[in-house]
Amino acid sequence: MHLTTRNIFFGAGWLRTNGQYVLAQKALDLQYDFNNETTGVNKPVVNLRNQPHANSDEWLRIHVTPGDATMSPWATRMKVGTTSLVLRLGEHREYLSNLRFAADLHYVGKQIAADTSLKKRYNLRSEGAMTAIQVQQQLVRAAGRLASRVSLPEEELWTLDQWGKACSDIQQDPELLRDRADWVIKKLLLERAHERFHLDWKSPEMRGIDRRWDKIDTNGAGLAMRQNSLSKWMPSESLINERMTTPPQTTRARVRGKYISAFSGQNDIAAANWDILRYNDEVIKLDPYLLHHEEVERLIRQSAA
Repeated sequence: MHLTTRNIFFGAGWLRTNGQYVLAQKALDLQYDFNNETTGVNKPVVNLRNQPHANSDEWLRIHVTPGDATMSPWATRMKVGTTSLVLRLGEHREYLSNLRFAADLHYVGKQIAADTSLKKRYNLRSEGAMTAIQVQQQLVRAAGRLASRVSLPEEELWTLDQWGKACSDIQQDPELLRDRADWVIKKLLLERAHERFHLDWKSPEMRGIDRRWDKIDTNGAGLAMRQNSLSKWMPSESLINERMTTPPQTTRARVRGKYISAFSGQNDIAAANWDILRYNDEVIKLDPYLLHHEEVERLIRQSAA
């Protein structure tokens, strides 16, 4: 339910060629709830193909596909944070069995993506019907109850606070999210252009404005917003620079990052991917839980000398 309804906050927005504005993009391409494929015409809400990025003897991987790429730092952070909280609900057996749509998730997801009024109600398997906003409100309340009895990380407490505020704001007026949600900001930009320049919603000019939202050059409207209404959600420049050069120190990325830094620009002798490192004809396998690799350290010292 969360993966289907979270787009009311985290959808990227899209102006379709027929002039219809939708609040999310990827939801419109989904054809199944569960499937092993991620491309072509068989895209699911949840991809069941098991390709773990950790020890495959202990971990499985679940790949969720309905999330749009967003320019808003708030939306990007909250998309991950709220999903983490929902997973915690499952871990602590807060199943919320009443929150199940009668129809398939991918079908309801398309309906939600097309309803920018957010007023449409969707039938539940048990009884009654709910809007997407009401589903999100139920989830945030459950997460709040969990937080009262379980110690949550600081990041998730921040997420919980922001989630509650977003639910309250969007219930009152979706435009209150104009400093947070991509689809709301983009919709306001398009409406302003429509009114100011008398542009038809099906016109190439309007679609051009839509496409400029996530351009990563000087014409990118989303980048410009990061300097204005979205600036308060931006991490500091020092943190951004640190994350660009310093991998997480509690995963195999630590070993991989040190190796890449040491041999940057020496593609003729060294290469790296998630599973192995190569040095000339030598292959070094990466243990997902190994934070120190003596052979890698030896090669780095040898290169430095």
